[in-house]
Amino acid sequence: MIKGNGRWVAGAAAALIVGLAGGAAVAQTAAQVHAFAASVLSNLYCTQYDYEQNAGKGASGVPVAFTQPGHVSTHAYTDCSGFVDFTVSNALNGKVPAAPQSYPSCPPTTADIGALQNSLPALPGTQLYTAVTGYWKNSGRFAYDVQNYAWPRAATWTYLFNDIQAGNAAAAGVAPYVTPVTDFRTLGAGDVLAWCYGLYCSQPGEDHKGDTGHVVIIDAAPVTSTSASTTGPSCGTLPAAPSGAAAVIGVPVIDSSIVPHFPYTVNGAPAYAAGRGISANSASGVGSGCLAFALNAQGAPLGLAFCTPGSTGCPQTEAWIPSYGIGSGDIATITGNTNFITAGHLTGVAK
Repeated sequence: MIKGNGRWVAGAAAALIVGLAGGAAVAQTAAQVHAFAASVLSNLYCTQYDYEQNAGKGASGVPVAFTQPGHVSTHAYTDCSGFVDFTVSNALNGKVPAAPQSYPSCPPTTADIGALQNSLPALPGTQLYTAVTGYWKNSGRFAYDVQNYAWPRAATWTYLFNDIQAGNAAAAGVAPYVTPVTDFRTLGAGDVLAWCYGLYCSQPGEDHKGDTGHVVIIDAAPVTSTSASTTGPSCGTLPAAPSGAAAVIGVPVIDSSIVPHFPYTVNGAPAYAAGRGISANSASGVGSGCLAFALNAQGAPLGLAFCTPGSTGCPQTEAWIPSYGIGSGDIATITGNTNFITAGHLTGVAK
């Protein structure tokens, strides 16, 4: 998400991309991560962006994503980190858990969400996800979240991969699973992208009363055309490159959000026939769309954009959110790494 402390945080973002790549076994894992996210979206019956961690703080609670008994259609009522943690941890199993009983309302009531958190199974402990949660709990960086939330949020994913890129000891347990990359033009399906906002970038262990950032699953390779097209994949009309940028790309993503994205179409039709804005009563929540990135000549991102300022529901007031943030009081150097936008490929993921 793109607000902090209830306000629009213009530019106070630090971004990160992580992905699955390498040999044949790793490439298969990348495909599994993407296939699981795409399957959830393709079978989506109802969704809503929901801070359901508030109903299950501390060690209890799971992201509320499930199927009805005897059905394959998916329900998802979670925030951005809930969807990504749910996807990364469940992808190797390839199954969306079934609720113990039917919840016919769309979306369910607050009481239903609380009951689901107590009845759905815990997130599976793959080697990667166990390492990620171990970093979250043991690094000492995220004291407030560990005490009050049920899974790592966007700022944790951002810090994690910044720490790996910097070679910091705090991330040593996860480092075997990640190879840093720097060229966003090489992004592909199954990658994970995250960034933090405002004070969560400099003081992630405290409560700053807002979203910690945003985290997504990448759906497909970047689109290099900045103009809308009815032929092949398109991210609509993207903003012109800001000063100093060599190129602009659109990155198709699957995520949970309440903020509109640039439209993602294939041959003029929505890439998915379900999701926020498409499924019944699902204006927010899990869906697909494009994020725009302004790149330098080496493919490193200089800025990002969700949507076109002035378009329906778009909170951006300027075309680009710069990667370095605005205002020295909003963002500070992440320990051991002065580059706020980093990239890496997840490797060696196993049950």
